[in-house]
Amino acid sequence: MRRRATTAALTGLGAVALVALAGCSANGTPAAPARSEAVPTTAAATPTGDVSVSACTAYAGATGNPRQVVATSSAKPVLGPAVALVLVSFRGVVSGASVPADPQLQEAFTELVASVDDLSTQLAAGLPAGADPVKTPVTVDPTRLRTALDAADALCTARGVAPKAG
Repeated sequence: MRRRATTAALTGLGAVALVALAGCSANGTPAAPARSEAVPTTAAATPTGDVSVSACTAYAGATGNPRQVVATSSAKPVLGPAVALVLVSFRGVVSGASVPADPQLQEAFTELVASVDDLSTQLAAGLPAGADPVKTPVTVDPTRLRTALDAADALCTARGVAPKAG
């Protein structure tokens, strides 16, 4: 039953997610656009078959949406279904990465999954009883997700993949 409700919410709220994160703010100021930058790598740091570099490359390509969620939710309340929809792909990327030969990176990716789950828990807990999640913004603390992103960025940069500029 929960899976069906989640699937229905994610499927039916695609448009709401775009509106919520693309500029639906309390003060009328549009949110910053999601970054779509190229992922720089260095040729010397990307040996063929290096699983850590491959995992970092996939991670780097998926960090725009979580960074946008952190920026938006740091500035104002957000709509839970919109955040869930935006983070579902990112969570899949980091939870699907398997780098047993690189325990630091594996631990960082595990923390990223936990931080996304923590944000989801905050969204559910912050919704008042009987409130419509599609229309009721919730205040969350994205600090754990920001910290996990920064830690993974540092590890991936050390492996030759720079997930973010500046």
